[in-house]
Amino acid sequence: YLAALGKGLQPNTLISDEPITLPPIGARRGRQRDYWTPKNYDGGSRGTLTLRSALENSRNLATVHLLDGGIESKPEASLNRLCDLAVEAQIYRECLRVYPFVLGAQPVRPVDLAAFYASIANEGLRPAPHVVESIERNGVVVYRYDPKSSVTIKSVDRAAFYQLKTMLQG
Repeated sequence: YLAALGKGLQPNTLISDEPITLPPIGARRGRQRDYWTPKNYDGGSRGTLTLRSALENSRNLATVHLLDGGIESKPEASLNRLCDLAVEAQIYRECLRVYPFVLGAQPVRPVDLAAFYASIANEGLRPAPHVVESIERNGVVVYRYDPKSSVTIKSVDRAAFYQLKTMLQG
């Protein structure tokens, strides 16, 4: 959703929640079993929804439709953009470029996910996760966490982070 908002979509942009099938990655023609046809948890679809409603209601089909024109013009290019953003945001050290990634089908360390959620709350400023704020010995500070170690996620503007933050609050 952050990548789509960064490309100019708005929380009130309409998106399809209808069935979709994506072709195999990197292949011109694949076997039928190589195509990916995701489903919503309830097995149904709701026609057309706003981006906000799709996120608030965890609509898988709407999320997958963002790959086909919502982020980049082609699904594989959208997936590449998502992986680049996920690596920049330090959610993953490397990203497996497979379609189910868009629905969260890739392992993530809780500390990295928490740092990413913090960057959403901070509108693009990603704090470095830390456990110890400071250490004192005999009343003298011998270590203090340096908040300057935060980094800005630059490939998406603050407005997109703000919009995502309000959508997640919904």
